[in-house]
Amino acid sequence: MNEPVKTQSFFEQIDKFCATAVNTVKIVLSDFIYL
Repeated sequence: MNEPVKTQSFFEQIDKFCATAVNTVKIVLSDFIYL
């Protein structure tokens, strides 16, 4: 674990993935509600 940069970028990727997933869920839910 001597590479904190890799760990940081890994967590940044997780944050980006979570944000994308949340946005996708919001879009799907809004489409479902309008249906």
